[in-house]
Amino acid sequence: VRAFPRLVIIDTTLLPKEREIQQKNAIIAARMARRMQKSWVHFCGWIAPFFLGIQKRFRIFYEKIMIAEHQYQERIFSSPEEKRRRIEVLMTEASQLHDEKKFGETENKYIAIVRLDPRNIDAYHALGDLYVDIKEYEQARETFAFLVAHHEKELSRLLARQHGREKNLAVSEELAALRIELAKDACALGNCCMMLEDYDAAEEAFRRASEMEPANPKYLDFLFHACILVGDKRKAGAVLAQLKEANPENQKLEELEELEEKMRELQ
Repeated sequence: VRAFPRLVIIDTTLLPKEREIQQKNAIIAARMARRMQKSWVHFCGWIAPFFLGIQKRFRIFYEKIMIAEHQYQERIFSSPEEKRRRIEVLMTEASQLHDEKKFGETENKYIAIVRLDPRNIDAYHALGDLYVDIKEYEQARETFAFLVAHHEKELSRLLARQHGREKNLAVSEELAALRIELAKDACALGNCCMMLEDYDAAEEAFRRASEMEPANPKYLDFLFHACILVGDKRKAGAVLAQLKEANPENQKLEELEELEEKMRELQ
């Protein structure tokens, strides 16, 4: 089995706020680097402070890239409402362009939104989905990794509130909704890792998704296959048992059992 770097979900509450801003700028910078056709590699290093343990690169080029992005320099708005309306217009335009398969222009719109609102989660989701559609799996991986980091930070904050004086129904409902979002984006991250043949990272991402929604058979199914691909028969067996408990009527169980048995025979 090939060895791949392991994805680590880091508690981003321990990191400086500035790194979150750098994450946003990294995605923008990666897009510009591709457009300028520089022979740069390993763009996953841009998002490394949160996930991949790779040192941040190309720092000396960053300022030049930002200067080159004239088209999307932030403008001054007369009010927050004006800025909100502008973002809504950009989101609508981006969605229409995506439907028309004008992917380059779609990306430009979403990048413009991120420049205006670094915390616009909808724009990051749309950007990640766009990269998957155009098979830019490394860029999609970075984008969904950023989203998972954001959710992890929010999860830590809400858990602290729940265990403190603010233990109430509203916090519990917010936590439940956040776990669903975290699971969904961790699964998307895992799928990107699978496409990149980074099976160790995929396993960790699918495991995080299944931790957030333990009874979701889709996440357990993905996790099982990732365990098979990394050759971990013990974990594969444990996940299969979870899957049987979560969905005993699953018609794929017999097929998965046969796959597990074949893996045991090969080892």
